[in-house]
Amino acid sequence: MSEMQANSPTPASTSSLDDKPSQVPADKRRAYAPIISGPVGRSVLWFITVVVSAIVGLVAKTVWEAPRPSVEVSTVQLRPTGNQDEVADVPIELRAQVKNHPWIENFKDKVTVDDLRNLITETDRSNSEHEGLVGLIDRLLELLKTRPTTLDVNERRREFLTTWAEGDSAVLEPRTKLALQRREDSLPPRYRAPRKPGYVERVDLGGSTMNLREVNEAEVAQSESSVRGAVNVYDTVLRDAHNTNLLRRWWYFMEPETMMPVLTDVQEGLRRDIASSKSIVSKLQHLLRSVQPERLVATVIVSNRGGRALTLRTIGLLTLKLPPRSAGGDEVLGVEVGMKKGSVMIVPADSVEVMELESIQTAEQLVRDNEVLKGPKSDADIFESSRLKALFESGGVQARVALARAGVEPSKALAAVTEFRPVGLKSDEMVYAILKH
Repeated sequence: MSEMQANSPTPASTSSLDDKPSQVPADKRRAYAPIISGPVGRSVLWFITVVVSAIVGLVAKTVWEAPRPSVEVSTVQLRPTGNQDEVADVPIELRAQVKNHPWIENFKDKVTVDDLRNLITETDRSNSEHEGLVGLIDRLLELLKTRPTTLDVNERRREFLTTWAEGDSAVLEPRTKLALQRREDSLPPRYRAPRKPGYVERVDLGGSTMNLREVNEAEVAQSESSVRGAVNVYDTVLRDAHNTNLLRRWWYFMEPETMMPVLTDVQEGLRRDIASSKSIVSKLQHLLRSVQPERLVATVIVSNRGGRALTLRTIGLLTLKLPPRSAGGDEVLGVEVGMKKGSVMIVPADSVEVMELESIQTAEQLVRDNEVLKGPKSDADIFESSRLKALFESGGVQARVALARAGVEPSKALAAVTEFRPVGLKSDEMVYAILKH
């Protein structure tokens, strides 16, 4: 029995799969203690601490100093781009139309983009003035229709000439003279003969006077021809002097049945010339766009609040949000834009830069390629009647811009996307606010 017990295993040496790993023996712990707590161990721990701290600091510094871009849309405009001094090739037919028009200034030998733009502006202004004269003639016709002939002729004449004086006499008088000349054969005989002495020679208009005095046609013609010294001057001046007398007799007699057809003739002539002028302006605008096409131009403010420079590509995407044309929602259109020069733009650390991005396509090309931008007309002047131009003029468009980083893989290239903002609004306050922060 004693022998069996001696040969059987003791509980201390018994092991199973459920037993925990044995601990480091006390004698080994006592052997390692001097190494861990000694100079070598402390050096190792210090080195590990330094390395970990450096890694953490580097990561924090990288995150903190990384470029932090923000972008704001300053303006989005629809405007011409290019060189103002570029010379336009004006078609011969258009030159002839401009030369023969009564109030459009003639072309120079060399016509620059700036000349074209000024000519369009001046012609539009003249058109507006002449349209005002058409309205003035409507008022004169109304006076002749509504004032009874039983009313004192001097009073009717004063009222008529007061209204007449509101217009441009340099336009009204020559045109009325020519209208009277064309109708002279059908005028009553008293219009073609000198008036008897004692007629009213001047009309007081309250601050100005209107001269009704007749001129001696032969004396005026002789005097002018002597001064000018030209063979054909006499007949020309004689005709003009006679037309002056026709006009003053026309004013003097104040006969509605004679005056109304003449005024209507003058008015119709003005309307024809205004229509012709507007047609010429349309051709001038088309020529201007061919030399200096209009494009969408987005001005954006890029701020970099990081500690390192931000490198951006000089291309971007301008997204337009258009109001719905029917019961549907807003219509969205992406337009590729880019800067004129350079492939990248560097925004230094903690600074602000301005980018001006132009649409790659011209405004006319955009209209032709996108149904949502087209207007009711589809003729050669498709841009002028386009929905795009109408919406920009009315401020009915919103826009945003997306910019991309340079030198990074495509999946990480997006730098910033602005919020949608209305176009055509003043944004100086917004720009100043960005620059202050």
